Amino acid sequence: MLKRSAREARRAVALIVVLAVLAGAAAFGAQVHVQIASAKLKKSPQWFAATVAEPALGDTLNVLKKAGCWYQVKAGDTTGWIHKSAVTGKKTKKSRASTVGATQTSADDITLAGKGFNELEADYRKNGGTVNFEAIDAMEARSVDEARLISFLRKGALLPKSAKKGGK
Repeated sequence: MLKRSAREARRAVALIVVLAVLAGAAAFGAQVHVQIASAKLKKSPQWFAATVAEPALGDTLNVLKKAGCWYQVKAGDTTGWIHKSAVTGKKTKKSRASTVGATQTSADDITLAGKGFNELEADYRKNGGTVNFEAIDAMEARSVDEARLISFLRKGALLPKSAKKGGK
């Protein structure tokens, strides 16, 4: 009786190990979809690594592996890293804008709404706060060339040691 239960326990453990390996392999064969309008594939899994591609909203990316909050993905012939906040497991529309009722809704608005920002804004307004959308639009319109940003961070010794090799 004891030999039989020990044998069954070994089989159960072996089955669990096999299932775990198969589940892991399936996860790396997964696809993710770009959920933001200005996504960037990086050379390494770091915010300040060089950009190797800029997939469009709704693009499908094949996951090769995961490292922390980053996915190594393949987009066409390009391989790079993308942060998990830029992608979703759900299919997204490739359109940058979609019509909702009689108004035009931007892809950014849809992304923010999906993340609950409409609720935050409503709570903020309920407590007497107002939002200066012109100031927000002006901040969003500002852009710094990636090479200049990397140079600034290097000169100021602001890059983490792991990122110093990954940038341009």
